[in-house]
Amino acid sequence: KPALISSNEESGKGYSDIILKQGTAAVVLELKRAKAEDGPKRIATLQNEALGQIEKQKYTAALKEEGYSPILRYALVFQSKSCYVKAGSGRRSRKRT
Repeated sequence: KPALISSNEESGKGYSDIILKQGTAAVVLELKRAKAEDGPKRIATLQNEALGQIEKQKYTAALKEEGYSPILRYALVFQSKSCYVKAGSGRRSRKRT
């Protein structure tokens, strides 16, 4: 069964950036952009804001109602050509280039 990908879809109390659905699992991605001069503390703040937004806006509510499990949450912060990823479980931030 192919993966379903939606972008800016109404979900919970707002619009999630990206939702991926594959089988019974789902992934919610919230994206933020950092300025070139932003340091590690600002990037961490943006990641935490993104994960907080997923929870506050209840982006996972409809997925739970539809029976998706597990539902993974990720914050992606882009800065120039780098991407910093933080999982909703509180795992350490990783830089992807």
